[in-house]
Amino acid sequence: MRFRVVLAASLVSLLALGAPLASAGERARRLGVGSERVLPKGFRPAILATRELGRYFVELKAPSLAERGGGRLAPGAQRRVVGSAMRSQDSAVQEVRSLGGNVLFRYARLVNAFSARMSAADAASVAQRADVSRVEPVPIVIRSNETSVPFIGAPQVWRKLGVRGKGMTVAVVDTGVDYTHADFSGPGTPAAYTSNDPSVIEPGSFPTAKVVGGYDFVGANYDVLDASTANDIPVPDPDPLDKDGHGTHVAGTCCGIGVKGSVGKGVAPQASILAVKVWDVGNSTADVLVAGYEFAVDPNGDGNTKDAADVLSFSGGVDYGSGSSIEAKAAKDVVKLGTVFVAAAGNSGNQPNGGSGYILGTPAAAKTVIAVGASIDQFSAQKLSVNAPSGVTLPDGGPIVAQDWAGPLSADVTGRIVDAREFSPVADPDGVPAPDDRMLCDSTPGGSPFAGKIALVFKGPFAAGDCTADDKVLNAQKAGATAVVLWDGFGGLPTQYAPGTSANQVTIPAVSLSGNDSKALAAAISPNAPASYNTVTGNVTLGSTASVIPGYADRMTDFSSEGPARISNDLKPDISAPGNDITSAAVGTGDGSITFSGTSMATPHVSGVATLLRQLHPSWPPAKIKALIMNQATQSLRNLDGSKPVPATVMGSGRVQAYESAATTNLATPGSISFGLQPVHGVQRLVRRVRVTNDDSRAHTYSATASVRYTDFGRGFATIGIGGEGLTATSAHFRLAAGTSTTVQVRLTLNPRAVKAWQQLYGWYYTNPNVDGNIAFRQLGPAGDSFHVPWQVSALAAANTGLSRSALDLTSGSQTMKLTGGGPGVPQADLYLLGTRSPRGSGSEADIAAVGARSFTGATIDGAPAGIPSGTDPYAGLTWQEFLTQDDEPTEPVEFGVWTYGIHNTTESEEIDVVVDVGADGKFADKQVGGDVMVVKLPGPSGTVCVFDLPSTFDTCDATYFQDYSNYNSSVTGLAVDATALGLSAAEHAFSYQVSVCTGAFAGDVPAVNCDVAGDVDPVTGTYGPTLDATLPALAVAPLLCRGFWGGRPCDAGKPIRVGVGSAAPGDDPGILALFPNDAPPAQGAIVRTTT
Repeated sequence: MRFRVVLAASLVSLLALGAPLASAGERARRLGVGSERVLPKGFRPAILATRELGRYFVELKAPSLAERGGGRLAPGAQRRVVGSAMRSQDSAVQEVRSLGGNVLFRYARLVNAFSARMSAADAASVAQRADVSRVEPVPIVIRSNETSVPFIGAPQVWRKLGVRGKGMTVAVVDTGVDYTHADFSGPGTPAAYTSNDPSVIEPGSFPTAKVVGGYDFVGANYDVLDASTANDIPVPDPDPLDKDGHGTHVAGTCCGIGVKGSVGKGVAPQASILAVKVWDVGNSTADVLVAGYEFAVDPNGDGNTKDAADVLSFSGGVDYGSGSSIEAKAAKDVVKLGTVFVAAAGNSGNQPNGGSGYILGTPAAAKTVIAVGASIDQFSAQKLSVNAPSGVTLPDGGPIVAQDWAGPLSADVTGRIVDAREFSPVADPDGVPAPDDRMLCDSTPGGSPFAGKIALVFKGPFAAGDCTADDKVLNAQKAGATAVVLWDGFGGLPTQYAPGTSANQVTIPAVSLSGNDSKALAAAISPNAPASYNTVTGNVTLGSTASVIPGYADRMTDFSSEGPARISNDLKPDISAPGNDITSAAVGTGDGSITFSGTSMATPHVSGVATLLRQLHPSWPPAKIKALIMNQATQSLRNLDGSKPVPATVMGSGRVQAYESAATTNLATPGSISFGLQPVHGVQRLVRRVRVTNDDSRAHTYSATASVRYTDFGRGFATIGIGGEGLTATSAHFRLAAGTSTTVQVRLTLNPRAVKAWQQLYGWYYTNPNVDGNIAFRQLGPAGDSFHVPWQVSALAAANTGLSRSALDLTSGSQTMKLTGGGPGVPQADLYLLGTRSPRGSGSEADIAAVGARSFTGATIDGAPAGIPSGTDPYAGLTWQEFLTQDDEPTEPVEFGVWTYGIHNTTESEEIDVVVDVGADGKFADKQVGGDVMVVKLPGPSGTVCVFDLPSTFDTCDATYFQDYSNYNSSVTGLAVDATALGLSAAEHAFSYQVSVCTGAFAGDVPAVNCDVAGDVDPVTGTYGPTLDATLPALAVAPLLCRGFWGGRPCDAGKPIRVGVGSAAPGDDPGILALFPNDAPPAQGAIVRTTT
């Protein structure tokens, strides 16, 4: 698989923010994808996963070693704390085993916890124990130097300061390390690798002088996402030899000694390495990772952390990471015990390139971890030239990257190029290829259609359902192709794809071509697609000579994951480093190299810099090392398309500069300032503080300047200033004696009245808005040093809405109420018949406060809606029904409203399941699920509401719609579907329902989810308590939508909301659930009681 695993993007890049979009035809928020594509690979509804065995962390209330002071304790005291923590687990461990579960890992140094395989019901039972702090799902974790090391300035540190990492130890927590490679002082022959059994340590083979220790926490073939459940339980062994290649590549970039003519030196070439193997050749789980982190802080396992690694380098993670999960807590406790923790941001994209905010992974999301994004140092490539038809313009200029694992491109290859869509059909009605098409993955086209020709074959993300590139090339080769052009489905520059198991059979050249250029080439040879393909003869030349394409240095990659951190809203990533086409040690080659791309490759650059700085400042805590790296980063970065500025949530503080960080005598802490999520309906003033230290041997005078650098809104929304001892306004001066510090106040003012209505819609409904800037410091005088602290805020102009009545007596007739409040945000109220309320539990994004349902069918289901708002939104020009349309339009919408106690920073991290009993008769078409129809708001980036007719295999949606309300930073979600998709008709118009809101791991062999459920089964009726008669609801409420972005009725004194009795009987007393989607979350709902 390719190491930059990018999910299908749900947002199209929104570049022009000076004016609203005019087009209503193409929905700006997502790709047009067919229903069979929106389902995550291996999908099954979360409510079914809760009935299966999953894997869970169980954290105890007794403290861990880190929580008791860790390294400050004497060695004997540390061992006693570890022993006490382990004993505190015994009773809970025994209960898990008595319930039929099995315990996999136990921890005591970082967190007092264990991981176990058990059912969701058993996990809920264990969570009720008095000695248990919390129980949460174990996530599935995906793995996310020649020019790049000099580019960041490492050789200057070696030459000018004499620092190369000597005496330092780096724990590379990854797929292990090929310690037989010459880059790590190994024998340097392929034979030394192939003769080494990766499950046992042969005498004298390991540890080595360079790789001084390690452990394999997974054993052979561990993979919880493959087709076999036999590989789901780790089988540890003592030998951390790498079989995959990822960890070897990472270790070489960080700390390799170099191989002349093949592999450049790593950033800290004299550092020792601990090879901590937490992946084999597949995917892993967070409980394995935590075991690896514990090893890094106590390699000999004696309970004393004196032998802890100086730096922990980790190149993997879980998308939409939380900084408060048990794994994140363990990562923060690594730092608490004195080890610098460096982690990859992830490879799932960013908003400037059509991706998502908040997708940055764990452990990178943990506040004290250094999260690393990926930039470009230089882009070197060959070139594809179009010989026929004439006049074809390739937008990116035709750069191609020859795949190292394929046949050599030793000479130019010229020939006819053939569009493979003709022989491996795509599902999209417009002919747009997608990962789930698995083009040329599973079979060889019959009749040798590529004989003597070059095949153009789509390659999408592995995690989105596509196969590895070598499988595609091999199948094209079998069909006669002389070469393959891989149509890059990641959307950015062409790059190297990591091969799977077929690479050794590939003999023909294969190159990757950018998505933009591939689309242009495909359109030229297949202009009538999808009706017909290859109707125009195309001829291309694949150039064999590579050259550096100028202008790409210090651009951000398209795949680097964007922050901020989910839940905490801390600014992430922290720093960027080269991660595109990085050449480093290749596993099993003895002395060879290979080129990969990803934040996995960027991370070890920063790990190496941190190692050099630890050698320079051995007494400094990790927080100061982190700030030092961030203070000195360059902010000369551009987006991949060349535009500026790059949001701080994409690049962090900037691109790492090793020498500047090592040579400075100034420090500003913390390394960044996070103002967090701020939905404001009035002027808001916020204050943070920065500590500036002069570590020089003489006094200096400094200037300080505050600025707004990037904003998704117009001028005036955010202003920044500084203050302190004699400091005011946006610029000031102060003097520090040698070795002294001062505190500078940072004052942010937010004025939501400066935000236009269309920009509010952009922020609330379409994407996550950012505002960021810098507090810049300059040491005055000759050769004065400059350093900075970035700041960021996720700000929204919020409404402050309510209703004039909280109770209505309808016994004597209908009553009215008004929409109250206002504020600079666009007010909106959506009214539902209350289904049920739910008591507050965890307070998380999955903790249901209330659910309701409403119908726009009118008095009969006849294809004509009633009460639909008539306007179009001011951003994309869509009607409300167009906004809710994916493959299907909700002609007569029936909508379920969900309000939670916690805020979802993005709905991509949660699943909502609504089980519907059509007829409300307790006669279920699927007795296992308990309903006739299931409506699912899918997890992931598509924003899809999927309808399944039950019973179902859950591999295809029967209808798809788009979720209502904001994708970002909200506590409310709407699931609107057409009445007929629910099975409703003029004859059958009532239904009951149950709602589940879930977070966790939604796929794989060890699913683990946390769900809250609203809507119990009534033992009298045999169906769910929440009910709605679509054509004759219990209450007659008009209108159901007030104001908002789609032109709802004003609901003021002149045109109030009128509520009367519908089908409710005396004493039924149904309630109204009011949702205010543009108010500040989580205060976005209210209940109106009625008396009937």
